[in-house]
Amino acid sequence: MSGGWAGSSGFARIQVMLCHLSSTLRRQ
Repeated sequence: MSGGWAGSSGFARIQVMLCHLSSTLRRQ
């Protein structure tokens, strides 16, 4: 997952946001 992912920090942030949102929705 590292390598190309490290170059696009913006896309990585989106992925983290989606994962966090999924966890929050599951809790509710």
